[in-house]
Amino acid sequence: PFWYVKGVGLGDSIIVKVTKTGLVTNGVWLGRPSSTTGSNLLDWEERTANDIGKINPYDYDNALLLGNGAPTKLTENGTYTLTAFAVDSAANESATGAATNYVFDNVDPDIPVMDKISAATNTGQNSIDWVTSSQRPEFVISNVTIGHRIRLYSDDGDDVATGSYITLEDDTIRAVPATIKVAQDLPHDPVMKKVGGVDVADNAVDWSYRAVVYDIAGNDAWQNNWSSIEIDQRRDTAKITYADTAVKFLDNNVDITVKFDDNMYDNPVKPSLNIYWPNDTNTPTISNAEMTMGANDSIWTYRLDLIDKQTGFVRVIPVARDIAGNYIDATKILDTLKLFLDNTPPDSSQIGTITAMGDTSVVGWFNDKTDSLQFLVPLSTTDETLLRGGELKIEANIRAKLGDTWKIVNNNADQVADSIIERGTGVPFFRSRKNILTSLSGTLVQGDTMRFRATVYDRSGNSTSGDPSTSEFVLDTLPPLKRAFIRDTLFTQGNITNILTVNRDTLWTNDTIRFAFNSWPDSVLVTDRVSGMSKYEYALYQSTKLTPDDTNPADWTKFRDFRTTGNTSGDLLDTTRTDTFALSHERKYYIAMRGVDVAGNTSDTVNTFRTLRFNARPDITPIADTTAKEDILLEMLTFVNDKDVLTLRGDKFTYALTTMKVDTTQSPIDSTVVTNLTAEVSNAGKVTFTPTKLDTAYYAFRVIVTDDWPLTVETKWENKDTVDINISVVPVNDAPKIDLSSISKLEFLEGTASDSINLTRYSYDEDNDTTDLKFSFRIASILPSKGGYPTAKIGFLSDFNDEYKKSFISKLVDEFPTSTIIQKNNAFLIYPGNVDRFADPIKVDSL
Repeated sequence: PFWYVKGVGLGDSIIVKVTKTGLVTNGVWLGRPSSTTGSNLLDWEERTANDIGKINPYDYDNALLLGNGAPTKLTENGTYTLTAFAVDSAANESATGAATNYVFDNVDPDIPVMDKISAATNTGQNSIDWVTSSQRPEFVISNVTIGHRIRLYSDDGDDVATGSYITLEDDTIRAVPATIKVAQDLPHDPVMKKVGGVDVADNAVDWSYRAVVYDIAGNDAWQNNWSSIEIDQRRDTAKITYADTAVKFLDNNVDITVKFDDNMYDNPVKPSLNIYWPNDTNTPTISNAEMTMGANDSIWTYRLDLIDKQTGFVRVIPVARDIAGNYIDATKILDTLKLFLDNTPPDSSQIGTITAMGDTSVVGWFNDKTDSLQFLVPLSTTDETLLRGGELKIEANIRAKLGDTWKIVNNNADQVADSIIERGTGVPFFRSRKNILTSLSGTLVQGDTMRFRATVYDRSGNSTSGDPSTSEFVLDTLPPLKRAFIRDTLFTQGNITNILTVNRDTLWTNDTIRFAFNSWPDSVLVTDRVSGMSKYEYALYQSTKLTPDDTNPADWTKFRDFRTTGNTSGDLLDTTRTDTFALSHERKYYIAMRGVDVAGNTSDTVNTFRTLRFNARPDITPIADTTAKEDILLEMLTFVNDKDVLTLRGDKFTYALTTMKVDTTQSPIDSTVVTNLTAEVSNAGKVTFTPTKLDTAYYAFRVIVTDDWPLTVETKWENKDTVDINISVVPVNDAPKIDLSSISKLEFLEGTASDSINLTRYSYDEDNDTTDLKFSFRIASILPSKGGYPTAKIGFLSDFNDEYKKSFISKLVDEFPTSTIIQKNNAFLIYPGNVDRFADPIKVDSL
């Protein structure tokens, strides 16, 4: 400890004697020089040599004199008496001051115990759960001495940096046990944490409180454990769930579960429910119905017995307090309007159209290809109870056998009912073949008539079965029994004999496929009630190559798909068929036929023989010997005979021409191929030939015609034909040619003779020498018609025979019918018809 002594002069020594009953010596001495006329500090610390040796003797507080035998620290509790006096430098002592008592206490108080929250501030269900809604609670503290001070320390390890002391209304202990009341609002920060729905203490992270006791000496004692106190002022909410949200009277009852978001008060009053039936308004029919605790005190259940004759939403209102005493907030409760009591069955729904699904569907028949049935069911568009839980069942019945007993047909998921997800006049539902037949197993046989109905359930389970469907289905899953084709080539039916082309190995120039068969039975069992034969269908198969393997499907392809009738009319069940196809040459064909009964069942196919479509060879018509003239075009059209042209695919031909020169002087007659003739044959078989003067001779033109299939694989025949045309080429007298174009201009001087023109020089004749040519002339005038000049002068420069002259004059008159023609010597002058003076200005002579 340390004390202050005042009233000692500066520089005088202060002496303090400390005595206590029971000490080993009679006292302990403290001393130091006075450093102030005011208060001097004397500290219970031994004065050391270092202290004594200080230059300023007043610069220390250590006052425990050496050699006292005193402890360095006080250890004994009790009352110490202190008396002080002063000594000046002359060793004079002052009177002793008044004695002062010093009580030394280093013993901690008893450890306090926080017992409970006082009843006045404990709003929870008991006084020891440490849960309340009061923000200023009172705590009952025991094991505290009267007169000691008590404090409340709080901490929140994850929310604040350090703890702090809580302000209390009065911290002095006046009674045992003591009650302390908080004078500041404690925060709403529940220390209880939910694990699996159960509250557990979590002292490490949330608000915890600890009582601390102080004695008058300042010794303290802390409560051993932190008290986890939940200050909960939040109004809780709840979520209501039901075993089934849509219920009916016939369900008897429904379990209601209320999951609160806090632990609920259950003593003495448990959570309860107010139940408002659909017809209740402000007052519930069932009030304060006590609930049963579930897995913990936040889960509560109630079994509600259902009533009849009411339909609508049932309001369920919980009434409860949490363990802190807070009532739940009814405005935030979830799902209070989801319990629907429905005692009204849905409208009747009669199935509309039922459609058989599969490769072959026939109205009213359930055949071997029927893989499912589609049911169109009308569902009320105004009944909301059909959705979100409504279901539909399809039921089957055989009236003659089951009467009013109906069998459920499972859906494709093998469930007895479909969920209703849409409404309308025709909502589709499907049932598989397997499940339809399974539902009537043991009862259904061939020929039985099946009918169906729909039973509709709303989400509450109320149901209505509709009337039986108007669509009914007769069971016939047996296909017709196939029979072989008639194998005869000649087949007589009704006094008419036909050639069955499919039974011939070869088909010549013909597109007709004809086959015959006997009628097939629909079933071979007398007990089977079958639908009967409806039709026969056949398809034509064609080989993919010239020499197919009859047993290899890869060598055959479907040439024409299945059909019922050919190009002849008649009963579908007639046993003779004739059809026409665009067959290809050098391909094999066969007919595959199947039978179809009234129910739509289709038999396996049966096949005919294979027949080869043979290619006919072309036949070219002979052409008579002919004569060709030099420089004159000769045209000859060949004629080809091929019956394949009349088929649907027809035939095409290519032509080739070989020209040969014939030497008739040789024996035997010799021929040589020549290639320099102007001759050819067209794609249409037309031969053209224009001989020149050098081509005068005898020729043989060979025309070769080949059809579109040049080789028949089966016979190795070349499908071509040849015709030779004998042609004699004779010469003709060609007209001579004269060309004066190189003479640009001739000038004539009046009164004098002009130069002569050598006409032979400008003339040419293929057949004769130019010395054998005869010439005539024609001069045309461009002068205007005046002075009696002629418009033309025409005459002979050589000696022509009389016949030629007569012909010449006749043509001249025809050319100038209105002119005046005057003959002068070997010339004719042409004048206009109105001229009466005739002049001849030009003289033309032949040298």
